Amino acid sequence: MQIMESRQSELEWAMAGLNATGEPLVQKTGAVLGPAGFGDDIGTYLYIPYLARWLQIDLNMAVDVFYYGLCFAAFAVSLTYVFLCFNDSSRRLIALGVGLYALKVCFAGVRPHTDVYLINFCAPLLLLPLVLWVLRPGVNKTEGLTAVLLIIAPLIAFIDFARSNSAAPVTIFTLVALAQRAGVPWRRRFRDIAIFMFALGFGVMATTALIVHRDRYLNSVDRSYHPVVTSHPLWHSIYIGLAYLPNNYGIPQYSDSVASAFVRTVDPAAGYLSPRYESILRDEVVRIAMIDPMFMLKTLYAKFSQIVSDTKASLILFVFGLLGGIRDPDRRGFDVGLVLALGAAMAPGLLVWPAIPYYLGVRGVCVIAALIGVVRVLSFGLPGQEKLFNKVKDHGLRHSLELRMSIRRRLFTLARQVSIRMPEGYGTNSVH
Repeated sequence: MQIMESRQSELEWAMAGLNATGEPLVQKTGAVLGPAGFGDDIGTYLYIPYLARWLQIDLNMAVDVFYYGLCFAAFAVSLTYVFLCFNDSSRRLIALGVGLYALKVCFAGVRPHTDVYLINFCAPLLLLPLVLWVLRPGVNKTEGLTAVLLIIAPLIAFIDFARSNSAAPVTIFTLVALAQRAGVPWRRRFRDIAIFMFALGFGVMATTALIVHRDRYLNSVDRSYHPVVTSHPLWHSIYIGLAYLPNNYGIPQYSDSVASAFVRTVDPAAGYLSPRYESILRDEVVRIAMIDPMFMLKTLYAKFSQIVSDTKASLILFVFGLLGGIRDPDRRGFDVGLVLALGAAMAPGLLVWPAIPYYLGVRGVCVIAALIGVVRVLSFGLPGQEKLFNKVKDHGLRHSLELRMSIRRRLFTLARQVSIRMPEGYGTNSVH
């Protein structure tokens, strides 16, 4: 699998650091030790080197195993969900067919854009089916829910550790689905949400503990070491994203150097991506929004149009998922959750830049919507389907009756013609 050259180099340094020190997230360049990766998305510098070490394979093979394995697991979990939702083979085949078609349509736009961005697409497919399974129509709404929440919440943290906010659609959908469950007392809903948030916090603390441990180790071997920023540079990205449309605010292009140059004009001492650095860019973005709100709205609309244009085939599947739940009594929680999850998946493209890798999560959410839609249709049917089926049935009966009458008339006419053309005495016994 092709990944960025810079990321490939950093993975090699992280692998060298792991082999030299045995410590996670430590890289070695020459004889110098330092923190693996740069900024956010550092989880891959933990998972892939350890995968190579445990399986005793080279780093390139570990990259393939990690990303292709993630795709395989996501596809398998999502298709297993729709398969297990039904007991009869006919509905299972229909559900699997729709699921495979949705995966084909959406993955066609994902395949050219690999690297760490692939996690955005896979995260909803890997985690949401577990939530949908315990909240599927016609079952006890609390059956196995606590166990599932304790499983997926830490997984959300570990996936976000590899790609920042890639599992945000999963978090939002889960919270909305838990809060909007029909027929469940509010006390139970709040309890389940609290369990989910506690498990999510546990996962975040586990990843944070790894970074703290890494920093302590590096500080022990080099007293001059200072911890690096590992959070996502939100305002840095939003600021340079304003270059999407021509503007008069000194943002000519989408480039990190544009933001750093502006910060230096305000405070030359502000470190790159430091809290002071981010606060300067936040104030500038807010200032532009206050003095020229139309520019901000036009920029958002232009980005939104580009995203819709790129994902229109996938969005059709999303609409199918919403319309398929018209007869679902619990549709409100799922529909609101799907819409908000789609918004969360679009957010990187809207706030930063509408580059396809940034919003691959849109396609993942659309696949989940299609799976929800087919399960709803096969479970509850469509509005007016009884009338349609009766009409088709009546039409079929009338057509069958007319066909039988037509065949009888043709046979009767043929019999008359044959009897008229019979020679006299034909068919009687003759003695010679």
